[in-house]
Amino acid sequence: MSIENVWNEYKKQRDGEFFTENVSVAFVPTAAGARGIEETKKFLSAAYDTRLLGVKENVLYQTVGQNSIVEESETTIKFVSGEGAWIVPGVDERYTIDKHVVFPTVNISKWFNV
Repeated sequence: MSIENVWNEYKKQRDGEFFTENVSVAFVPTAAGARGIEETKKFLSAAYDTRLLGVKENVLYQTVGQNSIVEESETTIKFVSGEGAWIVPGVDERYTIDKHVVFPTVNISKWFNV
């Protein structure tokens, strides 16, 4: 399977099928994230839970290496229920209900043994 296919499959599920034991994820502006397979799966399932947040990515640039992908996107998040404090820490959830936030994102992903 090509690295692009692995990346696209991951983005559909984000369920950990492609994670290694030392996987980690960090959202740099807020320092939210997780380390290890189970914690990362738990974090990503909450971060992309469509009952809480609507996440839409518009890919602007993608650079594919032999075992890595760097993707620059414009990400739109719609707060469905007011939850999602990991994105806007310190903002009371009553101010986020039915609101949209648009921000640039850079994903840097590397795979081993692909």
